[in-house]
Amino acid sequence: MDEKYLNTKEAYVRMNISRSTFYRYRKDNPNFPRPLKLSESCMRYKLSDITRYCDSTQGGPESSKGQHHV
Repeated sequence: MDEKYLNTKEAYVRMNISRSTFYRYRKDNPNFPRPLKLSESCMRYKLSDITRYCDSTQGGPESSKGQHHV
């Protein structure tokens, strides 16, 4: 099965969070999916990592703020 990769915008849109929230989570949360750095300006996130993270945080603080993960 081929792995699907998302750029940063696709990842935060998929998670239904703002860009600034995405970067804050990435900075502050050690469990947040880490990007694959393809070059200095090109990073991608595994869709499976994003999905797993969203599934693991459902019912947590993000959900209580009205943000819904896909």
